[in-house]
Formats: sequence, structure tokens, C-alpha cells
Amino acid sequence: MLAIDWAHTKKLIACGGDGTTAMTPDELLELPETDIVVEDSCPFKLLLRLLKAGKAVSTIPGQEVAGLRKERGLDKSDEVDAQLIYELAPKAQPLSLDSHEVKLKEIYYRFISYQKTRLILENQLRAFRQTFGGQADLGFTIATEAIAAQEHSYLERLKKFIPRPPQPLAKIKGLGDRLWAGLLVVAHPKRFPTLGAYLRFCGLKQGNRYNRHARMLYYLLAKEVVMQKDKEFYPLYQKMKADLGERNPEWKKGHLDKAARNRVATMIAKRVYNCQDDIPIVKGLWG
Repeated sequence: MLAIDWAHTKKLIACGGDGTTAMTPDELLELPETDIVVEDSCPFKLLLRLLKAGKAVSTIPGQEVAGLRKERGLDKSDEVDAQLIYELAPKAQPLSLDSHEVKLKEIYYRFISYQKTRLILENQLRAFRQTFGGQADLGFTIATEAIAAQEHSYLERLKKFIPRPPQPLAKIKGLGDRLWAGLLVVAHPKRFPTLGAYLRFCGLKQGNRYNRHARMLYYLLAKEVVMQKDKEFYPLYQKMKADLGERNPEWKKGHLDKAARNRVATMIAKRVYNCQDDIPIVKGLWG
């Protein structure tokens, strides 16, 4: 059995009970060991690769790892966490390709993949028209429409799993199905014991680690809120932008806009976390 802690260097730290070793995901897949234990915050793409390679994957809540580390007064490091995951392995919950959680996440990430591909094609199509004028190449149009249809299909499948946002969140102009589904799949607030832990995970508060996808979702949400001029958050954005401009006259408009939107993203994340009691746990997801 191997306990794995993933690092931002794209290296994994493996512990088999007698020290730790750094390795790449490809090297892990080639090992004969079939039982793998990871934290529940491990990137889903890695989990899916392990499961499809026939590995028996189990997860430990990151809260338990952090609690044991604090109890023993240990400094946080990938090596320490890998050893703690190994100790906690008997409590790990198994995952399978047929589990509700894995299916839901796979649907979401396939949806994201089609969405990114559509956006790339649309940008290429726009560039083609600007360069050559007139009608775009028919193949470009057909490909974009086919990808968009797949994107819509996966979004509709997601909506069957995802509960509607509670009223304090539903009224936020800009929080659509795509962003809401992403927040529940990637950063459900009930996974986190404190607001600070949630904000750090979402990249909205200083910390050594954060989830890039969660941060992107909140930044996109703040952008939508500003573009659609939400009644509550847009005036706050304008006020924060003006206040920052007065305190930092040397900042350019783009800098002020980004800083104000970052603060809006943090305020929305706090609202989401404070509404967690009204956000149902999706069956099989995080609980």
C-alpha cells in the first residue's frame, strides 16, 4: 500500500511505511502496488487515471490529516503529510469508477473540456473572419456547433445532480448553472471546517496551497457579477475600485479593476460559505 501526497511541483510524494519518495504520476502508474491512499483534495484527473489503470484508490479527508499534524505539532510539508496519510489509511474510504462521486466529477470535467474546446474554436473562428473577411470556413462552423452540442448535453446531465442555490445565492446576478455546478463539485463549503480554510483553498486568502480551478471559478463569477451589474455586488465593486484608486493613485485602471474584482470574489465566497447549511450535500459527494 502506498500513501500519496500531491505537490505543486507536479511531483508526488509516496510513503510505503519506510520513508518517502518523490515520483511522477507516470512512475506511480507503473508501480506494482495496487492499493493507493490519497487526500480527498487530490486532483481528480490523477484519481481517474489511477482508477482506470486498475488501482484500488481510497481517500482520507484533508481535515483529518491537518488535525493529526496539529495534534503532533508538526510543520506542514508534503513528506509529513504523506506519512500521516499512511498512518490514517485504515480509515480511508474506497472509490470506484461506478461511484456516484466519480461519475459526477467525470461529467463535470468532461463538460469543462468541451467548454474550453468550444471557446478555442470560437476564438479561431473570430480570428479567421478578421483575417480573411466574408464567410468563415464551413468546417470551423460545423466543428464549433458539434462541440457546443456536447457541452450542452453534459451541462444538462450535471443539472440533474446539482441542487438549486439557496435564495441568498440564487439572487446573485451572474451565478449561472455552469459556475454553480463547478463550485459544488470542486469547492463545496461543507468540506471545510472554517471560513479561512475555505478561502485558502479557493485562492482568496494567503496560504501555501490553493485549488486553481476553484480560484478560477470565483474570479469568473466576480467578472460576471460586474458585467451583469448585480444590484448588491456591483455597487460594492465600484466603491472598492474608487477607494483603491484614492489610496493608490499610481495604479493603472486594469490594476484597480483586478484588485476590486478580487475583493468581490472574496465577498461572494464568504456568502457561499455562510449559506452552507442551506446547500444540500449532493448524494455521494463529500459525505
